[in-house]
Amino acid sequence: LMVGGARVSMRSRQQGEVRRAMRASASARGVRRALRQAPFGIGRAMVGAGGLSAAELPRLEYFLRYAVGVYGWRMLSLIHPQQFHDEGGFSFQDERAFRSYAGVEICDVIKIRFRSETFRPAYALCVDHARQCVVLAVRGSLDPADFLTDAVAFSLPFLGRGGRVRGAAHMGMLRAAEELLDEVRAPLLAAMRRHGGYELLLCGHSLGGGCAALLAALLKHREAFPCRFGAYAFACPPVADKELSESLRSEVTSVAAGDDVVCRLSLRALMELGRRAGSQARGAIADALRAEAGGALDGR
Repeated sequence: LMVGGARVSMRSRQQGEVRRAMRASASARGVRRALRQAPFGIGRAMVGAGGLSAAELPRLEYFLRYAVGVYGWRMLSLIHPQQFHDEGGFSFQDERAFRSYAGVEICDVIKIRFRSETFRPAYALCVDHARQCVVLAVRGSLDPADFLTDAVAFSLPFLGRGGRVRGAAHMGMLRAAEELLDEVRAPLLAAMRRHGGYELLLCGHSLGGGCAALLAALLKHREAFPCRFGAYAFACPPVADKELSESLRSEVTSVAAGDDVVCRLSLRALMELGRRAGSQARGAIADALRAEAGGALDGR
């Protein structure tokens, strides 16, 4: 199941409706352009369910730049190669490329790490004064260690305060979210105290989106987090069961691009695919054997 208070999908039959909604807002035209340029097929048209309105699209697009920018220069050079050669364009350094793409001043970067390990995804923690929030952007899968985190795909009971089971979660990404929260807890709380009234915004793409959603679950069900928070999970993998997902409806917005396989790829789905493929193969073999046996009898 997808985590989220709003699931965003793309369907050709809905594009006309989306275009009409976007024309109602001048700022939404910029969103449409940015989403067309976004990686991994996130853009062309976006339509919301579960209460997401066209007016919220600019906010989604704004924080999408954090989720994409945190990939660093290697990914950004594939998305916007020309800008890496233009004067004043992106830098071949991860932090400078991230700041340039996301529009973050160097003085607003609190903590950043671009080298990932298994269960320790890369991330950027910074302050966004324009939106009055502290942003924790978690990088998606890029290095081999990230794919090992993805592969630990068994379900694990999600324990909240007092040991209460609040559902089940993706084992690898839950571990990554726990490790990340331990790493950023002190600077994050210090930043929230320093900027009173700011909101915490968690965001990420793919693995990063799954971690952002589960960070929101940790803050809501396990931590006594003192401030407002929310999460945008772009191309979020299936990281939570129905119970845990429903409990995060007001905190997490999950964004999916059409039939993106990442948003549906779980261990259970793979097992079901194998079962059905095996069943069809056995049926085809049985039909072939029966046809061969019938031909042999006719020959007699």
